[in-house]
Amino acid sequence: MIPRKQDIADRFARSISTYETAGVVQREISEQLISLIEPIECGTVLEIGCGTGLLSSLLVERLRDCRFIYNDLSPEMERPLRQKVGTSGLFLPGDAERIDWPMECSVIASASCIQWWEDPLSFFSKSYDALMLGGQLVFSTFLPDNLGELSAVTGVGLHYPDSEEIESGLQRAGFRDIQLQQYRKSLYFPTLIELLRHLRNTGTNSLGSGGLLTPRRLGAMEQTYRENLNLSQCASLPLTYVGVLGYGRR
Repeated sequence: MIPRKQDIADRFARSISTYETAGVVQREISEQLISLIEPIECGTVLEIGCGTGLLSSLLVERLRDCRFIYNDLSPEMERPLRQKVGTSGLFLPGDAERIDWPMECSVIASASCIQWWEDPLSFFSKSYDALMLGGQLVFSTFLPDNLGELSAVTGVGLHYPDSEEIESGLQRAGFRDIQLQQYRKSLYFPTLIELLRHLRNTGTNSLGSGGLLTPRRLGAMEQTYRENLNLSQCASLPLTYVGVLGYGRR
C-alpha cells in the first residue's frame, strides 16, 4: 500500500471507538443514500469503504436476501463491521482503487469514501464494469466547498471534483438514469480545538502535516476563523459539510 493510503487507513483505524459518535454527517448521508436504492431481487451487493458499518447495517436491513461483500482500506474495520452485520457476508480488505472487484454486482454502494482516492472519478468506470446490466450505483462524496471555513484558515484540504465533473464521469462510464443531490449541513463548536477534535474523531487529519499546534498558534487560528466569519468571541464556530449523493444505473 502506498504511504498516503497507509496513513489514511491508520487514521481511520485509530478513530474506530469515536467514529460512531462523531460521524453525525456520515450517518445522515448513509440514511439518505439508502432511500435512493430501488427494490431488487436477491443478488450481490458490494460496499466500497464500509468503515465501521454505518451504511452496511442499513444495506443489510434494506436488501435482506442479498449476498454482501464489504471492502475497506483498513483491515481493522472488520471488527466493528461484524458487530453490526454479524458473520454473514465477505469482508474484502484492501485499496479499492487497486484491487480487483467482484463482477456482476446488483448494487454497488459507497458513502463518504472516494474523496480519498488518487483519482476519484475512476470510481465510476470501475463501478460500471463491476455491475450487472441494470445494476445500481449509489454513492456520496464531498464537493470543493467542503469544510470551507477551516480550509480558509489552514490552507489545507482535499481536492474534490465538482458536481459537473462527477456527472461527466458518470456519463463517460456509461451510466444512465443519473441523479445527483447536493448535501449541506453545518455543525457548531464552542472552540477551534473542539472542532478539530471532532474531525480527528472521524479519522480526518484536517491539518495534514501542518506542524505542531501550540496554544499560541491555535489561538491565532481561532481568531482568524472568527474574523473571517465576523463572529464574536463567544459565538460558536460553524463547520460546513458540502457533498453530493449520486445514483446511476448500468
